[in-house]
Amino acid sequence: MTVAWTVSVTMALICDLIAAMMHLVVRLDHELRGAVLFKELVLYSAAVIGVVSLVLALVAYRVRRTPPPTGVIVFGVCVAAAPILALIVR
Repeated sequence: MTVAWTVSVTMALICDLIAAMMHLVVRLDHELRGAVLFKELVLYSAAVIGVVSLVLALVAYRVRRTPPPTGVIVFGVCVAAAPILALIVR
């Protein structure tokens, strides 16, 4: 369970970084319609993975005999919640 949670956090982080990079690319050139679509797709993917990651964090926290370190939990929750909040704010 812990491995699944950390993999989902890593995937959410990668999707977050790609979405941020594509946001900068789109701001530089507004004519790239494919880049806009790719940015939206990656942001939506990051939000879906973020929801899965939050659920897995709760399960991993309850299943493990010793809970994960607090810093790792805070980082994972922040990474998972960032794309969800980005979609809500828009």
